[in-house]
Amino acid sequence: LSTDERATLTNMVAEIGGLTGLVVPDAETVRYLRERRGIDFTLDAWMESDPQASYAHVIEIDCATLGAMVASPGDPGNGIALADLSA
Repeated sequence: LSTDERATLTNMVAEIGGLTGLVVPDAETVRYLRERRGIDFTLDAWMESDPQASYAHVIEIDCATLGAMVASPGDPGNGIALADLSA
């Protein structure tokens, strides 16, 4: 996912009642910080989830299977898939 897509995804966590949405930093994170923020950034080994951590809930989403949507104002739950819109 692009950085903008990741930001959208983590922002939507609040819509399903979550407090925090995280995306593990990777090469896209480094690219974004260097190119768009001018920060010389490198990933360190500690920048990942603790394999022993426990979570109240874990939701895994294969974003490659999701299609683009348009949301009606006021509620992201009022979305319509772009594939369902007629020209």
